[in-house]
Amino acid sequence: MAKVVVSGTIEKIDQYAQGAKTIARLVEEYTANNGEVWRRKWSVWFNTMQEQLTNGDWVELEGELSTKVSEWVNKEGQTKQIIDHNLNNPSIVRHVVHGVEPVRDLDDERKYGRAGAPF
Repeated sequence: MAKVVVSGTIEKIDQYAQGAKTIARLVEEYTANNGEVWRRKWSVWFNTMQEQLTNGDWVELEGELSTKVSEWVNKEGQTKQIIDHNLNNPSIVRHVVHGVEPVRDLDDERKYGRAGAPF
């Protein structure tokens, strides 16, 4: 399977398998070629319970990509298709808790400025 790295805000978290595992709905925002900001929703399937994650947290995750085509009927009765994006066996690369300022590295700020390190 293809490995991908995605980042975004956690919109919803649920437990499954009698609470032993976690599924999270992640919303990724990106800028399209025409300059519009688009949103892509991901279902993230953790094999363990993720107590540290809450709604509104920002995360960067690495995992295995899987997709499938789903159909749904809109209010006008038209059948539409959508691609479901799934991230399996994810690992958390970075986690920023909602409402908490990220830790600043003052040494790096002195060396590289407020914009962050060049790497």
